[in-house]
Amino acid sequence: MRKLFPLTLGQLKEQNYAWHLSEGPQLRHETARATEELEYIPELVGKKQLDTNALNRSHRLFSIPDEALEDIPPEECNIRSRGGKKGLDVSYPPHIVMNAGWKYSIFSDKYFVIKPRQIGLSAPWADADRLRALSVFLSSGLVKYYMFFQASQWGIERDVITLDSVKSIPIPAFTLEQIEQLAALQKELVSIETERDAEYTQTYQNTQVVHILQLPESITTLVNEFLQLRVGLVGGGTKKAVQRVQQRPDQNALTAYARQLVNSLDGFLDSGRIHHRVTIEQSPDLICCTVDFVRSEHAFEPLIKDVSSQNGRAFHQLQQNLKQEFSQWVYVQRELKMFGPSSISLYKMPHLINWTRTQAMNDADDIIAETLSMERRNDVRQRGSVLGK
Repeated sequence: MRKLFPLTLGQLKEQNYAWHLSEGPQLRHETARATEELEYIPELVGKKQLDTNALNRSHRLFSIPDEALEDIPPEECNIRSRGGKKGLDVSYPPHIVMNAGWKYSIFSDKYFVIKPRQIGLSAPWADADRLRALSVFLSSGLVKYYMFFQASQWGIERDVITLDSVKSIPIPAFTLEQIEQLAALQKELVSIETERDAEYTQTYQNTQVVHILQLPESITTLVNEFLQLRVGLVGGGTKKAVQRVQQRPDQNALTAYARQLVNSLDGFLDSGRIHHRVTIEQSPDLICCTVDFVRSEHAFEPLIKDVSSQNGRAFHQLQQNLKQEFSQWVYVQRELKMFGPSSISLYKMPHLINWTRTQAMNDADDIIAETLSMERRNDVRQRGSVLGK
């Protein structure tokens, strides 16, 4: 992402002196004066604060319902003198509230105080559409993917992000057209989420963000598969996530895998004279993907088929050999590669996690690396043979 978007959110804030980025303020009850030095803030009287629990219960991801805003009790209109008023700046609209667990980044045009640990970003009204655009980008799958790998605590033991992590987020240098499109998308998502479920709304959001920002397909593939399949496996994984990655890949999944493998391999050669023909044979026990290197001026459409009964028995025996039992409950599932004069066959277990587009990219990288390594070894042997003569 840093290569795609060299500007960070923190840098954007520094470039715009009227923007504010900080955690919400720590309001204190009058009784805390006995132990802390407090400053009374009269302008908070009659104002609202965000009730994060109510917002979580609403399942809203792109808008804040009225029931998620509660009155600030008069006796709590105090802040710590030591902490200062900085956190109050992000209460003014237009602003974005970023959940401490990165469940949402919501734009709002209403005044409310953001609670501690939640992060706010505010800007002048002239930049309202830019904030709308940012809120859509920040809540997209692309940023969630980035945060998983960059925020030390998010996505592992507990979902908690820090202000420093948020400041480090790479963001696009939006064109005026992109700001207009993303701002319109934000308004559309507010309407959609009241009619459709969260999964549909987020899928639509991610699709539109990819289209508007013209992101590389390889990046979007990595992000989508990570969020849909792999992130649920962290820390041992949930039962649902484990069951999903272990389910058998259907015809569409195998076809997508095969096409990605062909595109990656053909794209590496980019010669126009050699193409790769991929054939996938499947049995109840095992799936085999064979890549043939063919001299041809045209690309090949992958072929997906069931194995014959005779080959099925061979696949079953291979599957038993690939499954090595260590104990009653623990198994190690292995992968087998077989090399021919102008082909490579991959034998893998019939689990969806083994047959995704991301895995096809990884398999293509392995095939390329092993092919180049074999060519180097053959060159060394030939030079040794010549020298021996």
